[in-house]
Amino acid sequence: MPRPVRLTFVLALALGVAGCRQADGPTPAPSREQSNEIGDISRDLINIVNKDPQALEELRSDLLKYASNDESARRIGGLVAEISQALAGARLDDQTAQSLARTVWVGLNGKELSDRQVQALEREVKTTLASTGVAENRAQAIADRLGAVQKTMTQNPRRWYQVF
Repeated sequence: MPRPVRLTFVLALALGVAGCRQADGPTPAPSREQSNEIGDISRDLINIVNKDPQALEELRSDLLKYASNDESARRIGGLVAEISQALAGARLDDQTAQSLARTVWVGLNGKELSDRQVQALEREVKTTLASTGVAENRAQAIADRLGAVQKTMTQNPRRWYQVF
């Protein structure tokens, strides 16, 4: 094969590989038992808003059971602390608490989510928190922490060739 043809072929192959995108993974769907767990998380969030002294520990306990390693447990602890600080003084109804709880649950249980899906979860968290009166910087901090937790738990890390 002539050198220019070989060079063109290699260049085309390199561009094709470089243009690979990380595939979206399955979004976890809660079972009946897991739906009850989401309900528990939702009640914990409402209890935090209502200043229940046990709420923080209950939320921590309910979320830590999803930790797959020490690093994820540490990051979940940070997420819980950030959520409890942000929700102090927020307006949180049952429906919003349920939505936030489900989003957090998906973030903790989505083992094969793509970076795009994690970013969508982060946006959803920010939007939900904004509707409760949480300051934008607090909402962003919670979204960032959820993304950081997700990175410690994923089984679908972004590869070097997944550019887009």
